[in-house]
Amino acid sequence: KIENFYYFICATAAVQELDKISRIIKIILSSIAAFSLFVGSVGIMNMMLVSVNQRTREIGIRRAIGAKRRDLFLQFLIEAVVMCGIGGLLGIGLGIGIGYACSHIAVKIVKVIPHWPVALSLEWMAVSVGISTFIGIAFGLYPAVRASQISPIEALRTE
Repeated sequence: KIENFYYFICATAAVQELDKISRIIKIILSSIAAFSLFVGSVGIMNMMLVSVNQRTREIGIRRAIGAKRRDLFLQFLIEAVVMCGIGGLLGIGLGIGIGYACSHIAVKIVKVIPHWPVALSLEWMAVSVGISTFIGIAFGLYPAVRASQISPIEALRTE
């Protein structure tokens, strides 16, 4: 029998299978990214809380010479937003660099393709900076509130 010697693949079924695999990979990578973002956000909040604790005396002195709670609140919130913004910009730069490196490696490995372009999207870069800013605000709020509520008398007593 001749039909036992041939293997037949339907192109539509193969494309559907690749689509399914692609969706699973996207879900896994998105989950890893979301978890990493959450861990980084908690790390930002932790760093800001440590900063508040280490600068308690400075906060007390500033309050004693007339700084308002709002001033301290804004100072620590802006610090968190700037830290996250710099992290977001570094992440974009690192992502672009890794993208070009992977493109170069892919061209060297798969010699059939002479050029493997890197897709850069200004919209997604803007979204990334926006998410970084949002994380700075969201996870910088609690430390900023804590800093603004420190009593100048108690702060000056601590060493």
